[in-house]
Amino acid sequence: MFKGLFTFDHLSSISTRYEEQQAIPIDDDELSSITTINYDKQALWSINELNKNRTSWLAFVYLSRYFYSNSSYNNAIDCLRCALVYGSNNNDIILIELANIVFRYGYIRDAIVFIERALDYHLRLKITDVKSLFIRSILHYYLGNLCTIDNRFLLAIQFYNRTKILLERIKKVNDEQQLEL
Repeated sequence: MFKGLFTFDHLSSISTRYEEQQAIPIDDDELSSITTINYDKQALWSINELNKNRTSWLAFVYLSRYFYSNSSYNNAIDCLRCALVYGSNNNDIILIELANIVFRYGYIRDAIVFIERALDYHLRLKITDVKSLFIRSILHYYLGNLCTIDNRFLLAIQFYNRTKILLERIKKVNDEQQLEL
């Protein structure tokens, strides 16, 4: 599914990544400075890790966060596209990272595509444990929020309702597991 670096080139957030991009500013300067320090540490770890293992998907994800925090949109996107190639068992995490970055640059519909792909990835695994149900509920909630921002309210309501159903299933599974103990 994610075999080449040309993945998602049809999306405007990817095809225009080398053009000038403006992030939506964050109002919390304290949070931004703490986050930047963490991203700097992640970048150092990533460089060391990539020197040892050029196919480390996690190093590419951490490096993308560093580039994103330094307003280097195209490098952040390219790192995540490399991570998609090397992180086949973790594509959901990488797609969520992509969604977060493109959303911050105003590409709401592209963020929706990435979250839908992350959800598809989870559904294809056909795992119904609590962890998977919880991740799916978060993805549905995220889609509900994105659809609300995109003024697609009926679709947003459907995603919020699915979130509620998944959370009820999680509660039921937890209750059943406690009875077995």
